[in-house]
Amino acid sequence: MSTDFPSAARHYCIAKKHSKGTSDEYKATVRKWISWGQDVQLEQLSRSTIRDFLDWVYEHAIELLAVDPTSFSWSLAQLASCRRGAAFCTMI
Repeated sequence: MSTDFPSAARHYCIAKKHSKGTSDEYKATVRKWISWGQDVQLEQLSRSTIRDFLDWVYEHAIELLAVDPTSFSWSLAQLASCRRGAAFCTMI
């Protein structure tokens, strides 16, 4: 039986007590994953899939920044760092 990422993340958050901030970050990442629209099972998850997801998050953030520059407190350097995979970005 295969498991999708949103389901696994939700079960993990239920199984282990996290701080509110950590739980909020997990929820934000799951929302972005669902918005990304790729139905990838955990068993098939690869580095290229994660890279594609991070690229999408970056591009989506840049689009939002172009529409409303005041909606972000992140600098372009931080966005570029995210693009390089330095952090699992949860900025949207």
